[in-house]
Amino acid sequence: MAVSSDLIRLGPHRGYHSQFNSFEDYLNSFVYADEEEVTPQEADKRAEVHAELLDRIDTLKEAGRFGVRPVKPFVDPEVPKLQYNWLLEHIMTSSRLIKEEGKLQMARARKVSKMIARHFEQLHGKSEREQRLEEKRIRKLAKLTANEVKKKWRYVEGVSFIDGGDEKDRDGILDVDRVNV
Repeated sequence: MAVSSDLIRLGPHRGYHSQFNSFEDYLNSFVYADEEEVTPQEADKRAEVHAELLDRIDTLKEAGRFGVRPVKPFVDPEVPKLQYNWLLEHIMTSSRLIKEEGKLQMARARKVSKMIARHFEQLHGKSEREQRLEEKRIRKLAKLTANEVKKKWRYVEGVSFIDGGDEKDRDGILDVDRVNV
């Protein structure tokens, strides 16, 4: 420990450059600017240049000549088309048209198949429907015929009652009252 205390007491040869009289002089001999070590004079020069730049920017902003300009989109330069380019363009267009035509044909085929299926469903349903309508029509005719027969019998009953009520008519027809309806 005596050796280290002797080194401290030795004066200007304490481990730093001999041009500095104290540690404080050594620390004041440099400044960190932009992540590098520079002398105080160099730091002052950089600060002056930076201040001049900021002043120029402010004057340009006030004049309206400094600011964000809209970025123009990049436009490829016009290249003359060769036969190869025309051919490729034609192939791409034809390919797109063929693909669209295929889609349209598939849509038409689906539409036709649905129409055919609907047609046969209607035919099948139509026969059943027609059969039901025919049965309904026959029942209606039978009902109307029965009502007409009843009317005639009532008329005949009324006529036979008015005539005197003979059991047999002159032509040999039985009286209406005796016939079961």
